[in-house]
Amino acid sequence: MVVSHVESGLRPLPLEAVRLGDSPFRRAMEANGRYLLQLSPDRLLHNFYLNAGIPTKGDAYGGWEQMGIASHTLGHYLSALSLQFASTAESEFLARSNYIVDVLAQCQVRRGNGYVGGIPNEDRLWSEIAQGDIRSKGFDLNGCWVPWYTLHKLFAGLLDAHELTGNKKALEIAITLAQWAEGLLAPLSDQVMQTMLVCEYGGMNDVLARLFEVTSNEAHLALAKRFFDHVVLDALLDGRDELSGKHANTQIPKMIGLLRIGLLSNDYRLVSAAKFFWDRVANHHSYAIGGHSDHEHFGAPDMLADRLSTETAESCNTYNMLKLSKDLFRATGDWRYMDFYELGLVNHILASQDPESGMVCYFVSLLPGTSKVYSTPFDSFWCCVGTGIESHAKYGESVGFNRPGCLLIAQYIPSTIQDSGTGLHLEIHSAYPQDGKVSVRVLGSLNTDVTLEFRKPWYCCETPEVVLNGKNIGRTLSFTRVWQVGDFLEFEFEMPIFLKAMPDRQNRVSVGRGPNILAAILPGNARSGTYDVVLNSGQEVLQLVREEGGDIWLEETTGHAGSNLVPFWQATHEKTAVYFDLFSEEEWAAAVESRQTERERLADIERRTVDHFRPGEMQSERDHQFFGVNTETGGGDERKWRHATDGGWFEFQLNTRPGIENNLVLTFWGTDGPGRTFHVAVDGLLVKTFSFDGLLGPTLYDEAITLGPTKQRSTIRFQAEPGNIAGGLYRAAILTS
Repeated sequence: MVVSHVESGLRPLPLEAVRLGDSPFRRAMEANGRYLLQLSPDRLLHNFYLNAGIPTKGDAYGGWEQMGIASHTLGHYLSALSLQFASTAESEFLARSNYIVDVLAQCQVRRGNGYVGGIPNEDRLWSEIAQGDIRSKGFDLNGCWVPWYTLHKLFAGLLDAHELTGNKKALEIAITLAQWAEGLLAPLSDQVMQTMLVCEYGGMNDVLARLFEVTSNEAHLALAKRFFDHVVLDALLDGRDELSGKHANTQIPKMIGLLRIGLLSNDYRLVSAAKFFWDRVANHHSYAIGGHSDHEHFGAPDMLADRLSTETAESCNTYNMLKLSKDLFRATGDWRYMDFYELGLVNHILASQDPESGMVCYFVSLLPGTSKVYSTPFDSFWCCVGTGIESHAKYGESVGFNRPGCLLIAQYIPSTIQDSGTGLHLEIHSAYPQDGKVSVRVLGSLNTDVTLEFRKPWYCCETPEVVLNGKNIGRTLSFTRVWQVGDFLEFEFEMPIFLKAMPDRQNRVSVGRGPNILAAILPGNARSGTYDVVLNSGQEVLQLVREEGGDIWLEETTGHAGSNLVPFWQATHEKTAVYFDLFSEEEWAAAVESRQTERERLADIERRTVDHFRPGEMQSERDHQFFGVNTETGGGDERKWRHATDGGWFEFQLNTRPGIENNLVLTFWGTDGPGRTFHVAVDGLLVKTFSFDGLLGPTLYDEAITLGPTKQRSTIRFQAEPGNIAGGLYRAAILTS
């Protein structure tokens, strides 16, 4: 086995070395396990059977499993089963994992060329790729939805099955599949590869590098290095944050792979790029809960205040950022990576699951007055369902790390640890994350000197006093001694209440206590928008927050009754506010009228909006059946645009309200000028011809077109005149009159 160069010498404890005690984390894992056992492996394997010419054993599931990304869940499911087995040793998860591997092996043999997959239209796709015929509109490859992303999930599932359950057949399938990929891509020039990599490819570089770690086959590492899109990665290598406007989760798996390749190749420039990316996302693009993105995209760095919506904080993103954080901690030993890991684990990952049903969130909305929206068991299968069933199976992965002669405790989840590296067998007791008291009992030891080191959390100002076997030994979190069975450590981390301001709006703040970001529980009739806190002259907001008997309250303020504050992860179906806008009495008096007018305007628009389309955003274009010829997308900080060039066209579908007057509202940029003459048609009928002059200045503006009675869903088509551009279109919506 190849051992990567890791500066710190740290290795995470394997999942089988950690058993969770009673806690919200174990309960989340148990709910996840119940859901995993509700799912039918054969239904998730439906397309694999079909594409291999083997009779299917049950219909495919609904949601995304009926779309172009069908079969992506199977790889996640295989990983989740393997993770759940490693975390619990429950045989049913192992049996299902082994069954899936056996079926995949059968399908691979039937295919006869080393390939195995369940991607719709995959034979046509790979044949065209092999010939260098590559076309992409950004989120597709030759009309197929992110096929390399889907294959990445399959590779990851196979490697996890091998690593976590010892299934050698899973490794053989992965090796054969990699050999197929190597043969497929070998004839492609680097330029053609770059064209292909415009389409999201997940972490193909990472899984191929993982395969190299196991096999030492240099061909796997060489192919991993070819999955390197210069458009995004060159800027990061040069230390430039050009993430604004880019699809967020497309980028993070690349960086996980880049870090692994850098460590394997002793290429510190790649490692530095991963560190730079992590710093920019964690410290300049993330919300208080550790999540990031709005409508799946990055905005400008440190510009978050106006990026609160029902589609903030995609859960996949944080799943991947925690992977990157864990790998960076392993590489460097820098505790700040585990501090961020804790923030995202507690306030986004744990917060994204309904603990009763085990269902998960795609987005975790941070817009005040909204509540979490969960998946359904058999008709969602979003990307965040796939990463969710993995996330809630592996809470033990971050508890401990070791290196020769040293065991580091990184998270304070109640657990029992059996570390074969140092010989220590420990039991960690805590009421984490609600309480800062921690006790550690030694259950077993090899009677040799071992350093036991604990992370001081980011919210804790002082190192706590530590008691060893009833004796105060001072303020230290690192101990080297010959540990004896029965040794007992006790300490308590302070959990202060604190405020964290938005970087671009200091009066928009979140409230936290210890590792928990707090949310106000709002009444069921609360409107989405802002949550205002009006302070008396000279008063600080923390004076309004009181804690009594374990309950935390935000005192009554102007316009709001008092609100119960709870850790955000505890809120499930309630409407909440995580961000609060602070005003002095004078500021409030000046702002109240204009804010009310704006609220009424936005509420009116929201009430009249039937459907809206966000060009250039993968999910919105998928949901609205986007298609086009000679069309491109781009964009800056907040909005992406799409246009068609040289007589090209694009179209999409919007829901309308049949039988009444509808308004088609199109958003354009005011400086787009001559050379943009194009026609807009609705259901085949021309409704308006545009010819831009660029005289409105650098701002977005709306053009409204009144439509007569329509069908329930209408097709909107933009057609460029020859030699002209149609668009750019920044948004389209249907509003009732």
